[in-house]
Amino acid sequence: MLNIEVEDYDEMNAFMREQKSLFFMNMIMCIQKGWEEKLEIINIVNFTLKDSGNTLTITITQKDWYELIHIALYYFEEIEEYEYCVEITNLINDMYE
Repeated sequence: MLNIEVEDYDEMNAFMREQKSLFFMNMIMCIQKGWEEKLEIINIVNFTLKDSGNTLTITITQKDWYELIHIALYYFEEIEEYEYCVEITNLINDMYE
């Protein structure tokens, strides 16, 4: 899981726009770990606001994993990171076949 400190919500949104590869790679690793540990809900990223110390956690439930794995696969196909595509495809095969 990623732990990111941000100044404000705008910086959090900028991270999500600008660091898609990091976000998706982390998400895939978290899903794989959640699947191996038979978890129902997994945490993907914690954003901590520096000034207030408040934390926003992005979580996903097991029922959403299939769709999100495919979104990550499409993303990596689009940016031509085929090494990750192979890893994600193998995970899909392990989890759903």
